[in-house]
Amino acid sequence: MSHSRAAGFTLLEILVAVFIMAMVLTFAFQAYQGIEHAYSRVGSTPSRDRAARIVLDRLERELVGSGRRAPIPCSTRSSSSARRSPTPSRKETLCAS
Repeated sequence: MSHSRAAGFTLLEILVAVFIMAMVLTFAFQAYQGIEHAYSRVGSTPSRDRAARIVLDRLERELVGSGRRAPIPCSTRSSSSARRSPTPSRKETLCAS
């Protein structure tokens, strides 16, 4: 009397396989949503970049059109003291403050 075991999967094996598959699909769906959200943010970035560029171009035109020149950064000041005049220049006054 030998009892032969029927071929196939038990209910417990099927439930474990379904649980593992559900976990994998959940992680895959979350990753997909994250990528989709990042893609939509990147898609809207060019319009913001374009708007910022327009604002900066307009600001540059207004500054150039006003006739005033921006002060020269202090790091470009020459260190030669032989050419200094007795009264400080506008540039030296700005850098001193």
